[in-house]
Formats: sequence, structure tokens, C-alpha cells
Amino acid sequence: MKRLDRELAQLAQAVAAGGDIPALVTAMQNKQRQRETAAATIDRLEGLEKAAEIFDVGAWWKRRASYLRTFWTRLRPILSPAEAASVTF
Repeated sequence: MKRLDRELAQLAQAVAAGGDIPALVTAMQNKQRQRETAAATIDRLEGLEKAAEIFDVGAWWKRRASYLRTFWTRLRPILSPAEAASVTF
């Protein structure tokens, strides 16, 4: 972000100094779009970071293990003995 802000400031100075204004304005617009994209990406990553901080892996794993046990309990009666013996967790 700092680099993009610095580049935008340099482009603004070039416009003020009387450079090739159409080309500089186009460059400024491109840099501004890059800055907006970077800001949105940072916001999204910060949101994911917050979600990761509160995510309880242990509880999630317990739920998944419970689902697997339930699935296995329902599946076992319809499998042949050989198929049932080949399933491991």
C-alpha cells in the first residue's frame, strides 16, 4: 500500500509539473485501481484471520468424527464381511 501511495503521489507531482497529462492521468487511474484491489485483498485477509482465530479445530474434528461414526454404523449392515473388514479409520 505504501508503495502504491508513493507512486500515486509521484504521478500527481508529475501532473502538477506539467508532464504528459493524459498519459499521467491514465497511469494514476491504473495505480488507483491497483490500490483499491490491494485494499480489498487486505480487508478480506484480515477477515479470514479473525475467523481463523475463533475457529475451534478440536470441536470441528469431533463433529466430523461423529458424522463418520454415524455413517459407518449405517453402512456396515449393507456391506459384505470382507468389505466391512477392509474399512479402517
